[in-house]
Amino acid sequence: MHSNRSSVQDKLGLSPFQVEADSLAYYLRSTWISYALSDPCLLHATLFSASVQFDALTGAQQPAYATLYHQFKTINLVRSRLADLSSPNDATVASVLLLAMHSVSDLSKLDH
Repeated sequence: MHSNRSSVQDKLGLSPFQVEADSLAYYLRSTWISYALSDPCLLHATLFSASVQFDALTGAQQPAYATLYHQFKTINLVRSRLADLSSPNDATVASVLLLAMHSVSDLSKLDH
């Protein structure tokens, strides 16, 4: 996986730069984003999660089109992977967790 991560960093132009521990570039170099960039399901789940956070930060009353799009794509990709009946990989499990995390946060808003 290390060589794949290095390849992603090279393509993004991140490798030659030193980064601080909590900077955006640091997170782009993380294992999570390397997986997200190499797996379509986790990519859409990550973009869905980021879009949900952006909607919350901007005070949106309804989810943005991008939020719904990435949620829909994630659900469809998860559904097709689970229909395969083979054991799900880590990216699929992480995608389901992201969907579930935001579903629980949406349900907690209904209680108030």
